[in-house]
Amino acid sequence: MKITKKRLSAALAAVFFVLVLFCSSVFIIKHTVHECTGEGCAVCMELSLCRSIMRSFDGGSCHKLTAAVVLLLLMIVIPAVKACFGRQTLVSMKVELLN
Repeated sequence: MKITKKRLSAALAAVFFVLVLFCSSVFIIKHTVHECTGEGCAVCMELSLCRSIMRSFDGGSCHKLTAAVVLLLLMIVIPAVKACFGRQTLVSMKVELLN
């Protein structure tokens, strides 16, 4: 299985993108109810940043990107699984049977 640098970098970028969205949503869910210290609250500033990250991507592109990441991972995983568990036959090994 030959993975080019371009394909690997695209896969890593897509996974990183999805990870950032996931971590932002987890942070928002976890810290929505907190003890606010008032003006300049660090948690409120982080919540604001996470919300702006989530708002910067419209829903359509996020769904398309998630589907692309899943398809890309499947393109990497399926050949690896086939290589590990693939059944070799004499025909697949192109063995010439001579009597």
